[in-house]
Amino acid sequence: MTQGEGISPDDITFVGAILACSHGGMVAKGRELFESMEQKFSVTPRLEHYGCMVDLLGRAVQETCKKLIILYRE
Repeated sequence: MTQGEGISPDDITFVGAILACSHGGMVAKGRELFESMEQKFSVTPRLEHYGCMVDLLGRAVQETCKKLIILYRE
């Protein structure tokens, strides 16, 4: 996420961006965005952000489990 023309992302922007990563299977990018909230943009994570991270990581684990099931069926 970049700051363009003096516009900084706010907490709502991060909710949308992390959810997009979750639905797109982009775990590394979602984690990067979450970590950059405070470090780069001085946005304190709220309950909504942690919920997005649970969703992101839960979907990643679910996908890994599906692959393992398919692998062991063969």
